[in-house]
Amino acid sequence: MIEKSGFDGRIYSLQKLNFLEISHTCLECLSEDIFKLSNLAQLCLTSNMLKSVPATLGSLHCLRSLDLSFNNISVIPDIFNHLSNLSSLILSGNKIQSIPSVRGLKLLHEFSASKNELTVCYFRFLFF
Repeated sequence: MIEKSGFDGRIYSLQKLNFLEISHTCLECLSEDIFKLSNLAQLCLTSNMLKSVPATLGSLHCLRSLDLSFNNISVIPDIFNHLSNLSSLILSGNKIQSIPSVRGLKLLHEFSASKNELTVCYFRFLFF
C-alpha cells in the first residue's frame, strides 16, 4: 500500500526487485530503508510530492536509471559518486537550486535537470 508518508515496509523484503515505479501517487517521502533494495536497477518516482532524497539512495550500487522528475525536491544529496552504474538521471521539474557533481558517472548518457530553480550551474564541475 502506498501512502503520502511512504509505502508499505514489506516492499523492502523484495531483495531481488530490480525495477520499481511509483509515479503519480502523491508520495511525500522515501524511507531511508530504500538501501535494502540492493538489486534495484531502475527507480522511477516521477510526479509525486517528494521533498527530499535520502542519502541511503547512494547505496543502490546496481542502479542504472533514476527518475525523480516532477516532485518538490529542493536539495539533492551528494550521492552520485556511489552510483557508478547510473546511465540515466532525470531531475527535471523540481525546485533544485544546485546539483552535486556527476563527473564520476562514466556510464551516464542521459541527464536532464530542466524546469528547476538552478541558480548557478558549473558544467565543468558537473561533468569534467
